[in-house]
Amino acid sequence: MFRSKFLTTRFVIAFIFVLVLSATAYAFAAANTVDASKAGDGAGTIAGYAVTAIKYTHDATAREKVASVSFAIDESVADTTNVYARLLAGTTPVESWSSACTFASARYSCAFSPSVSVVTVTSLQVVASSK
Repeated sequence: MFRSKFLTTRFVIAFIFVLVLSATAYAFAAANTVDASKAGDGAGTIAGYAVTAIKYTHDATAREKVASVSFAIDESVADTTNVYARLLAGTTPVESWSSACTFASARYSCAFSPSVSVVTVTSLQVVASSK
């Protein structure tokens, strides 16, 4: 008797195994869930804040260094915790950003650690966010 290679017992068992494996993988993939999320793209205007009444405080032990800075910002962001400052020499940062600035008596106060040499400082950069 002549038996076709495609109808051998081994082939039929292997074929059934592949079908079961495929059905299991499909069922597993269909059971996966993804939480709802949002994504988007767009453009909007970023309005700046007016930083006024800037006051630098010198280091008590080294008068040639700036230990902290205080300033006022538009009332629209009063008492936010998202205010940071750093001192610049031209466009190059002299030190890293201050820790979060504190708010008291309508002014923000930002401490620099370590203190920054007055000789290198040319400007102040403030970042403020209401969110």
